[in-house]
Parts: sequence; C-alpha cells; structure tokens
Amino acid sequence: MLRWRAILDDGSILTEGEGHFVVVEGESLPWRKLGEFINQSGSSLAAIEIDNNGRKTTIPASFSRFNLGSFEIHPQAYAVQYCVELRDVLNGGVQEEYVDVIGLFKEYRVHYISSENESYIVVTKGDEPMVPIPSIFYDPDNE
Repeated sequence: MLRWRAILDDGSILTEGEGHFVVVEGESLPWRKLGEFINQSGSSLAAIEIDNNGRKTTIPASFSRFNLGSFEIHPQAYAVQYCVELRDVLNGGVQEEYVDVIGLFKEYRVHYISSENESYIVVTKGDEPMVPIPSIFYDPDNE
C-alpha cells in the first residue's frame, strides 16, 4: 500500500489513513487535511515520507547531509497526487497505482513517482498543465 507520512518540525508524524487523515465522504482528502492542520497549528513540514509496502523514501524540506550547503534549493511547496495506469485492457487489464510527490519550484517541478514495483524521478517545467492538487507550503525562513 502506498501512503504518505508527514514529519513536522516538532518531530510529530502524521500518517495518511490514520487518525484525522482518513478518507471520509464529504470531507477534504487527507492531503488537504494535512495542509489545514499545518496552517492551523503553525507547524512546518520537515519531510514527506512515502511508505511503499515498507520501503520508505524520504523527501526532506531541507537536506543538511552530504554538505550540499549553498547548492541546495528549497521547494516553494509540496503537492501529492495519485494516478492509476491501465495497461493491456483488451486482455483483462492490469491496473497499477502510483503516488506522485511533487516539489514545486518557481521554474520547474521535481516529481517523485512511485508504485509498488518501481519509482521514477522526473523534472518538468513549472508551467506545465496539472490537475489542481493541494499544496503544502514550506517556509525556509521558519526552520
């Protein structure tokens, strides 16, 4: 199962599908609920973690390891969207679900796209048409 975990600056971890962050008909989706929670609590996002059946990938808001220093660029916001790919429809079909975690920068987007079997990193122009997706803003001055 693919799901996100949000790690906040106070060390708390909020997980999609648990507690307040479940899908409830008529309510906001879990990612939007996370954005509302962060805005109301005054917390900051320290990292997004994708749990892909126990294989974890962390996408930090700030990355202090490996001495990247002034080369590091912080995204203006993060967004998450889910995709379903259908293949071989004429022979019964194969469905594969993906999660796309997006770091939004002024001139480009960095997509981390993951399914149960594979992961990709794709960089696109910042003005590409996208399905409206909720974003969580990151303020590097509020570290």
